[in-house]
Amino acid sequence: MIHFLTLVSFVDILFYLSFPVVAGVVGWLTNWLAVKMLFNPREEKDFILFKFQGVFPKRQRALAEKLGVVVATELFSIDDIKENLINEDEIEHIISRMETQVDDFLNIKMPQRHPWINFFTSSKTKLTLKNEIMAEMRILAPDVVNEYMNNIGHRIDIQKTVSDKVTSFSAEKMEAILHGILDKEFKFIELVGLVLGVIIGLVQLGFLLLKESLT
Repeated sequence: MIHFLTLVSFVDILFYLSFPVVAGVVGWLTNWLAVKMLFNPREEKDFILFKFQGVFPKRQRALAEKLGVVVATELFSIDDIKENLINEDEIEHIISRMETQVDDFLNIKMPQRHPWINFFTSSKTKLTLKNEIMAEMRILAPDVVNEYMNNIGHRIDIQKTVSDKVTSFSAEKMEAILHGILDKEFKFIELVGLVLGVIIGLVQLGFLLLKESLT
């Protein structure tokens, strides 16, 4: 008789525990399935009554177009590049590189190509010539860089480039990229489902125990 009562008590405990356990598993499984459905099925499937495709594969082109707009207008643009290039420090860096090349040309390359030049030009003359060239370069450099970037801006469409690149990604690559960025968030969503499920199960159990105590 004691063993029977112990068995009944054990079954009751398992019954009561099943509420938060089952609800927690269902909550976790529901959110896990929701995350999976963001990426799967990768191709549209016909389920007789309806057709379904993973959210990201289905919306990849729209996502690519939106990402292209955001990158081109908010994150990266030709104007941003121009702003970073056409400043005093960058111009000075460009001038410094050009000065090295001018020195190399006047003192090494030009005498090698035209040995007779050394008979008619002194070091002082070469220095004067270099200084004149560099002075003109300092005036021209900002306009040259600006014109060059404008030409690039006409040839390169950042919005279209980003959009085309993202659209061309395979479903597997898109999933790998998004998981690499949002994997912790996806795990958190699954955990939230588990926790909420357990809480709901405990609430249901509380109502059941309350009902039994009143009867």
